[in-house]
Amino acid sequence: MEEDGGPLHQLKQAMSSILGTWLFQYPDDFHQPPEFPCLKTIVAYVELSMPGSDLEQQAHLLLAQLEQLELPEADSDATAPAPEPAGEAPLDGEPAPALLPATAPEPEQRDALSCEAAASSPLSAVDPGPSSGPPSTLP
Repeated sequence: MEEDGGPLHQLKQAMSSILGTWLFQYPDDFHQPPEFPCLKTIVAYVELSMPGSDLEQQAHLLLAQLEQLELPEADSDATAPAPEPAGEAPLDGEPAPALLPATAPEPEQRDALSCEAAASSPLSAVDPGPSSGPPSTLP
């Protein structure tokens, strides 16, 4: 059995700290209905690597909360009036409120910080450091 200060223990502690901070401070990063793929990936990881940990409980709790948020939206979609035929706008020219997303999507942020990119290369999201500014056009 590995001692408390061994490399594997240190790795688990670091992963637990990073993932715990991410889950607790940035839960909106995982709001990807209806399947929540990134959060389910983290849940699967902590179930295998850290069973019974606080992090596992925290990940399951966040998943349950996000799934509960989606239930009322799914129910309201079923009872909402049918959308207007394509090409027709309401009299005031604004989209019908039922057709607006609950939150504005942030495609640039989602692409840059996607779970898939983070999983494939843990260092891909690391800032390379201070930049010297835009390239100079002077000779």
